Amino acid sequence: MSTIEQASIEYEEQEGSEELIEDILLEDGKRQIVIPEAITMTNYLFRNYRLVMYAHMNRCLRDGSLDEMAGFRILDHAINKKICRFQQATFWRINKYNFIADVDIHLNLKTAYGKQGWNGYITLWFDLESRKDKFTCRIRGMGPVKRKPDRELTMLSPFLVPYYTCQQMDDAADEIWRQYMPEALDAPECRNAVKLAGQMGLSIAYLPLYKRKNTDSILFFSESMVEIGVECQNETVKKEVMVPANTIVINSNVIHTDYSAFNIFHECFHDEYHYMFFRLQQMNSNDERGLKKKTVIVREDEKITNPLYWMELQANRGAYGLLMPADHTRNLIYEKSKKAPSNAHIGAKYEYIGKMMANELHLPYFRIRARMIQLGHIHAKGAMNFADNRMIRPFVFELDAWREDKYTFVIDSGRVEYLCTKDPELRQLMQSGRFVCADGHVVRNDSRFVIKTMRGLMLTSWAEQHVDQCCLRFVRTYVRKNLGQYVLGQMNYDADYIKQTRLFLEDEISQGALDELEAEEKYRKEFPDTFKEAFDRVRLRRGLTLEDMAEKLNMSRSTLKRWLREPEECISADFVMMVTLILKLPDWISELLFDRAYVCLSRSNKRHLAFRYIQRALWMDGIEKANEYLNEHGLEPLKIG
Repeated sequence: MSTIEQASIEYEEQEGSEELIEDILLEDGKRQIVIPEAITMTNYLFRNYRLVMYAHMNRCLRDGSLDEMAGFRILDHAINKKICRFQQATFWRINKYNFIADVDIHLNLKTAYGKQGWNGYITLWFDLESRKDKFTCRIRGMGPVKRKPDRELTMLSPFLVPYYTCQQMDDAADEIWRQYMPEALDAPECRNAVKLAGQMGLSIAYLPLYKRKNTDSILFFSESMVEIGVECQNETVKKEVMVPANTIVINSNVIHTDYSAFNIFHECFHDEYHYMFFRLQQMNSNDERGLKKKTVIVREDEKITNPLYWMELQANRGAYGLLMPADHTRNLIYEKSKKAPSNAHIGAKYEYIGKMMANELHLPYFRIRARMIQLGHIHAKGAMNFADNRMIRPFVFELDAWREDKYTFVIDSGRVEYLCTKDPELRQLMQSGRFVCADGHVVRNDSRFVIKTMRGLMLTSWAEQHVDQCCLRFVRTYVRKNLGQYVLGQMNYDADYIKQTRLFLEDEISQGALDELEAEEKYRKEFPDTFKEAFDRVRLRRGLTLEDMAEKLNMSRSTLKRWLREPEECISADFVMMVTLILKLPDWISELLFDRAYVCLSRSNKRHLAFRYIQRALWMDGIEKANEYLNEHGLEPLKIG
């Protein structure tokens, strides 16, 4: 999406939020990748301000205040690296130009009773506005670590990028309006991107950037040269022009002037909340072309922390927050929802709401749709979708089937054809005639789900309201193009779901010459009534013995047998969830097993809602991944009993 240069932040807008990077797969399963070598404030602080902190501690030692902080008489004559250990630093944002660093220290001090350890902290105040060539730093305090203040400020990452939740990014966007143009918060007609940039001290330039088709816009923090393309005798030639400091450059080869508001808002957010990162890298860089790069070797499952990526996510969300402030947009959605047709399904209602908002705010449909989803209206994913160069009909899905951005039920027919050339399994599936492309979906080829119309193949009314039950779900995969540029690489059909479903339906399909839908209906009807028999049926299909299951559940065989005999007394939702994950049961079979255990997953219970999500999205990933998801949402891991 973007690259950080010595004097600029570039931006290329893309959908999606997966951080994957261009890499080379090595023979041993590890990967060789190139990442930006950005300096952290922690390293910069300890490299440049140790002497400042030693000087302050020695002043406190000489005037006796360190004795008071420690609570005992100190006999050392000086504080130096022999007795002082700097531990961690925590950074706090005050505003665009100022931040605080709380540095934890450990002193091994000499007393009348021998050596005694003392844990304390030093607070440093950094100012980036006073001088452009360096940071200005002042010591603002020192004390015992137990008295370190709980700051009501935004915590910064070691790269000086704010730690923001989605709500906090919306609040940060509101704060920009509040600071520069407060009337815009509740008045859409006042949300002028060019005017906001001017109020923030930024100018706008529209330039045809040379061979940078992946760059929509660039924010220049300091004066710098940029290459543009100039038409000369029917060919484009390169020319260098100087761009003044504090300038947003819109790439006129990619973005039309009339549609540049989002990009300007994006760069305004960068300017307000990511200026510190730029200044930190500027202090460390001798290469005017930008950040250094380094090659590292990682395991396949390792993630690389990339501050550029997170800044782009923040600026993207911030741009939406400036375009459509959260509170005003929520109120607008609510107002329009009251006028939506009462007999329409929820996808159609969101399409009505979205179109009404688009007309009122004079914004494109895809912006409205994205913002509704950001604000928690997940069902808006079924509205205002485009495929094959036209808007498809709205549709409905189970929320747990499409919470994650990497999944989608919408795909162009041309993309399906392309994927068939790359994926033999998908090609075989489509050539079998069991699935067809219809109105932006790949749907089961059955009259219950697809019909012929003058517009071509379309979903039936029932299918439109149950796309997750009759359409293929695709998985977006993001590939790193080069430093800081993330592009949509490919889409893969969700093959695991189909494979595992067919595994359990194999007997029904082969014995009765049935299709999958008929086989599934037969499977449901013949599914055992008791939990023990149901458990045995799915266990045996996986080829597992009772001893195998007991071992995987970390319990004895005799205990498992007793639990199966007395499910109402012994078996909990956690137990059934663990069984479904061990056996990798598709969601509909998992639901059958829960039913036979007489366990109802409530929609008002946070843990049960998490289980529903795990059933839909993590059923192939095992217990460990499920526990990671539970932990991320503040829930206890799965346990037996």
